[in-house]
Amino acid sequence: MANPESTPSQDPKAMKNGKGERSAALMAELEKLAEVAPEHKRSFVKETAAFLAFLAVLGGVYVGYKTWAKQAGQVFDTLREVRDIQRQDSYDKLKESKAKLEETMAVKQEGRLVSLLAETDVLLACVHLEGGDTRADAEKWTAKAAADDVLREERYSAEGYLKICDGKAAEAEEYLARILNKGASQPRIYHALGLAMMAQGKLVEADAVLKQAAEKGPGNPRFPYSYGEVLLRQGQYWEAVQQYTRAVNINGSHVMARVGKALAEGMAGISAEKVLKDIEKALEGAPSQGEKAFAQYARAEIAVRSGFLDAGLQFLADSEKQAGGKSDARHALLRGKIAALKGDEAAANKAFDDAAKREPGNSLSYFMPAALFIDLGKGDAALARLQAYTKNRNAENPAYFALLGDAHALRGKADDAAKAYQQALEKDEGNVRATMGTGRLLLEKKKWEEAGALLEKVSTAWPNNGDPWFYMGGAYIEQKDPGYAAQMSDKAVELYKKSNAEPRYLIRALKLSAKAHEMAKNKKDAEERVKAIQELEKIK
Repeated sequence: MANPESTPSQDPKAMKNGKGERSAALMAELEKLAEVAPEHKRSFVKETAAFLAFLAVLGGVYVGYKTWAKQAGQVFDTLREVRDIQRQDSYDKLKESKAKLEETMAVKQEGRLVSLLAETDVLLACVHLEGGDTRADAEKWTAKAAADDVLREERYSAEGYLKICDGKAAEAEEYLARILNKGASQPRIYHALGLAMMAQGKLVEADAVLKQAAEKGPGNPRFPYSYGEVLLRQGQYWEAVQQYTRAVNINGSHVMARVGKALAEGMAGISAEKVLKDIEKALEGAPSQGEKAFAQYARAEIAVRSGFLDAGLQFLADSEKQAGGKSDARHALLRGKIAALKGDEAAANKAFDDAAKREPGNSLSYFMPAALFIDLGKGDAALARLQAYTKNRNAENPAYFALLGDAHALRGKADDAAKAYQQALEKDEGNVRATMGTGRLLLEKKKWEEAGALLEKVSTAWPNNGDPWFYMGGAYIEQKDPGYAAQMSDKAVELYKKSNAEPRYLIRALKLSAKAHEMAKNKKDAEERVKAIQELEKIK
């Protein structure tokens, strides 16, 4: 709104025939318009301001309008420059934006500047974890923008980000959805709404909203970066790589996007050595606390995936330390995974409960632990995680039924397993886990031909996954056919190596291969596989 100190002089001598008064009224309306003007119309507003200032000079109100025009020009120049800077969405650029905004604010505290400064301070405090007075500044300017009722997207996103940062994600979601329902369509608001959903574990909903933000704001790397993050958390690793790459292409120095891209590639099977080097390169320069915290979390994930559990635990602790002692559901899930792999089921369940409490709407907080316990052969533990999932919701997700089938199969409940797999396939006929589970049940019933057809279907859907070959190898062991068992298990070993699978998968395939070669009296081949197992088991 208009600053009383910068409004035109109301000298009666200067107000000839009421012209100055009418011009003053027009200028007041122009200031209101400028606060809500879309970016593509701001040059027109600026030109109109200059023209009205010229008319005012002719009307004799020279001093006041000359000052106003100069200040208005400075505000417009700052807004344009800051928006250009912020489109690069990096820590250094946000700091530069803050300095420029504060410089102009010293001349004129204008609504548009207030809302943009509020958003800048919130991002610095909540995303980059900058200490000092930044958090207090974020609250101050956000409150001022709200009190002045500044109708700008930066104000809405700033308020949304701050609520998320304060652990009020549900409140942020309700507020931002209401803004969008009133007709707002700016990508910043979609972005903040997507983050609010993601903070509650509503990954499917967040996926749809963040996709819209990325499409509506193609020039800002923040949007594809966040879209990549929600894809990563859903296990869609190569899709996440694509979005992170989009963000890096917009701004090659975007640390978060570069680290996210490396992490997604690592989870997709790219070598850990390359991934860790890429993370190191991303941190060259002066990264923020938030960037360093995310990098340590990424290192923890890659270390655990590579079998280095103690190193992963240390990286995880470092990440939480960099974040000021804060952790989220991702940290809890990874901590639980480490405990489960170390054989501490009680500690694992405690961490998994923490993850589910933090993100009760996130099905992966239940499905990932269940899948892990299934891989470890712990059917009862897997069933407990799945029962926790259905405690407060109806089971409709095909992934739930597929995992339930695996849990029942491990517990020796073949009929219950078959029923669960059938429910999964009724909801998703292409569900790979349920198809593979059904194939395994057929193997147990010695229906070799039917089982082979299903497992071959799985191998087509998952060409780089060793699981179907591993199970077919086990079936040939049961048939006392060590030759085919060795071929199948060796193929599983090859694919697990090719995809850089976690060491536990490679170890189980090598054990099966060693058994097959021993049965086939290939003593040398069996001994080679035993040695490979011993080397892998040294990793901690």
